[in-house]
This record gives sequence, structure tokens and C-alpha cells, in this order.
Amino acid sequence: MSGNLYQKFSNWNLDKKINVFVTCLIYTIIIIMLTIFTVFYCSSFINQSNNITRNQLSALAVNYENRFMNYYGLAVGLSIDESIQKYLEKGDPNDEDYYRLVDNVRNALQNAVNMNNGVQYIALVSYRLDSVLYRGNLTKISNTFHQVYKQDYENSVYCYGKSTIRLSYNDSYLGRSNKMLNLYVPVYSTSKIGKEIGLLCVIDDKSMFAELSGSNKMEFDSEVFIIDENSNSSRLYIHNSNILWAFHM
Repeated sequence: MSGNLYQKFSNWNLDKKINVFVTCLIYTIIIIMLTIFTVFYCSSFINQSNNITRNQLSALAVNYENRFMNYYGLAVGLSIDESIQKYLEKGDPNDEDYYRLVDNVRNALQNAVNMNNGVQYIALVSYRLDSVLYRGNLTKISNTFHQVYKQDYENSVYCYGKSTIRLSYNDSYLGRSNKMLNLYVPVYSTSKIGKEIGLLCVIDDKSMFAELSGSNKMEFDSEVFIIDENSNSSRLYIHNSNILWAFHM
């Protein structure tokens, strides 16, 4: 077969051979150009998609940090509140002004909930009285908080290196995959340096992370890492759909 084709090609005149050669050359150039264009287009599309995703994640990271710092500022402000300090250090159910003091603490907690969108629940734990005062939009948490918070606090991770702030993200309080972000901030006495007198727990709804798992942000298997500026190694793993969120705080 190949011999017959070669014989036919040999019998062609020069003009026909040149025409065939030029035609093959043109088709070859077209194929090469199409291949280069396709590779360039795909590469450009991937780079553009990566840049868009990177910008979206950067914006989410800024939003995350801002909200986290707001919660931290909220907790610090509450921890030095005069009524909260008095309740944790001197509150006595036998005193006649005890329940007025409790009302003042609850009002402070309720104001904090009202002023911070996303905060679903704030609880104040008194180590001395072994009691919990709370305010929030999810009263169901109150039924399990006292039994759950100790273990969840123990299993949480430290934030910002050696700070005392801790985080967890799970469904410990509501169950049935109703995950919440739980921020724990120890309360120290303002009159006795280093004396820990209570614990504040700020519980946020999961909207803080909802965009990370949105199909418009992540349409592929991925791992998202949020780290602080010092790249501290403590991790909080958050599983949602096909995404692993690993928080280095």
C-alpha cells in the first residue's frame, strides 16, 4: 500500500507536489496556531479564575478578621464592665441587691447581642458561684450550655499565639449539624492582677463562613487555610461539604 502511494506521488508533476506541500504546510500551521491559542486561552482562563478566587478569599479573610476583632473587642469590653466585675467577684445571692446586679449584667449582655449582627448568644460563667448568666436569640443553647461548655472549651484551640482567647466550630450546643462559631475569652479581675474570675462565651452563627462553601466561590475540591500574620501552628479543622477549613490561629 505504501509502495503504491509513493509511486503515485512520484508520478505527480512538480506543480502538484508543490500544491500538496503548501496545502499540508498551511494545515499544519493552522493546527499549531489553534493548539497554541487553545493552550493560551485555557491558561488565561485558569489564571483569571484563580485571581478571582484569590481576591474573593482575600475579601473574606478581611471580613473574617474584622468580625473576629469586633467580637474580641466586645468580649474585652464586657470583661471590664463594672457590673460584670462586681458580679463575678462579689455577687452574693444572699445580698439584697444581688438580683438588681444580675439584671444589670443581663442588660449588658443583651445590649452586646443587640449591637452585634451575627452574635446569637453570649454567656457569662462565674467560677465562684458556678453559675451562668446569658442573653441571646437562641434560647435552646441555654438547655445544654452548662453541660457542654467545659468540654468544648477544653477542646477549643488558642488564637493568636499565646493569647488566652480560644475558638471552636462545631454543633456541640445545638446538635444536628447546626454548627456555630464559639469564642471563649477568660475574664480577669481588674483589682487583682492575674486572677481569673470567669469566662465569656460569644456564639456566632455560621454565616461567617457560609461564603467559603458557596458554589460560586468553590466549585472544586479545595483546602482553605486562614493563618495569622505570624503563621502560628494551632489548627481548628472545619469540615463542610467537600471543603476542609484549617484555621492556623
